[in-house]
Amino acid sequence: MRAAINVIAIALASFSTAGCLTVADWVSDQDLSAPGRGRDFARTECSGCHAIGATGVSPRAGAPNFGTIRMRHNELSLERELQAIEEVGHYSMPPMPISRSGREDLKAYIESLGQ
Repeated sequence: MRAAINVIAIALASFSTAGCLTVADWVSDQDLSAPGRGRDFARTECSGCHAIGATGVSPRAGAPNFGTIRMRHNELSLERELQAIEEVGHYSMPPMPISRSGREDLKAYIESLGQ
């Protein structure tokens, strides 16, 4: 049993030194800015219905792409819209829980599409 544990430990050690990503490498490759976090949120939570780029056709008919959403709203109205989506949904969109920081990140991402 002890020999098996040693073999596993040696294998794990060799993987970690053979070019595998470290946590620091992984974190440095991530976009930790508010727009980057918002884009990640949009990919996970919104892309099933919306095209999350500045252009593109949304997977769900009638769902605007994020570039169109950006053009429809100023900063304040976008904040209100995201808060309403969280509380009551929007048209056929069901309510979706979004934390305050998640809303800020998503808003920053959408606003970045107009730059």
